[in-house]
Amino acid sequence: MRNTIRKTPTRAGGIIFDKDNTHIILVLNKDSYYKKEYKWGLPKGHLYDYERKWPYLGAQREIWEETGIFLPIADGTFSISIYDTLYYVLSLDRFWNPTFIPNDTDEIYLVQWVPISSLETLNVNRTLAKLIKKWRNIFPTHIPS
Repeated sequence: MRNTIRKTPTRAGGIIFDKDNTHIILVLNKDSYYKKEYKWGLPKGHLYDYERKWPYLGAQREIWEETGIFLPIADGTFSISIYDTLYYVLSLDRFWNPTFIPNDTDEIYLVQWVPISSLETLNVNRTLAKLIKKWRNIFPTHIPS
């Protein structure tokens, strides 16, 4: 048996599905937009020192800053580590939250619900690309038929 040591995350964020598992929330960073790269990614950001012990608090804050939506996250919520970031898997009703107003307008250009079926053809950052590659193993119930 191999021991796996989980690295302390330096960033945290969310993988936020809608209730019917057909859409996911993605953000377009201003730098990516102005460079005309148009790479979409998941809402996430750096943890403050005091959040390192409780990364779910940092994920709540980052999701709120980047999307304008406050999603309570409990300690122990299912999470996935990609590179140095811990992503909490969350659910939100898309029909009650159709639009977003980012609080961090210096960093985020656009936030929107994106159909999961379009992820494989969308221009995405390296973290989301890695997640999509492993998608079927991690989220078998979120793959459209």
